Amino acid sequence: YVGYSDYGIARPAQISLPSGIIKEFPISFHNFLGKHLIFSGGGYFRLFPYWLIKKWSMQTPYMMTYFHPRDFDSEQPVFKSQKGLRKFKSYVGLKYSFSKFDHYIKDFEFINLEQANKLVDWNNAITFPIPHIW
Repeated sequence: YVGYSDYGIARPAQISLPSGIIKEFPISFHNFLGKHLIFSGGGYFRLFPYWLIKKWSMQTPYMMTYFHPRDFDSEQPVFKSQKGLRKFKSYVGLKYSFSKFDHYIKDFEFINLEQANKLVDWNNAITFPIPHIW
């Protein structure tokens, strides 16, 4: 599930804090059975089959993805202290993640955050005020 339910759809926004403004590029999600389901990065990318990731990526007008180096390291050590769901989330899909990623970068054109920041009209972006933070 994605952060603030007020987002409605994933798109660049600003978060207003007492100390200033944070520019937010939220992760992309797909609305599935009334839930915002993340699909485009990290463990979610490793979990879902590529055909589904590609389909959902094509259906979204805004795309943000992220990856950690560990998302592609199928030879990383498996920690015995990790059990159950945590272990599953940490290691699911590692064997095929780089192959999936290779398809992803061939099927879509991506830009980095510096380029994206220049393309966003921040004067007309949604701003979420955050009440006093303790």
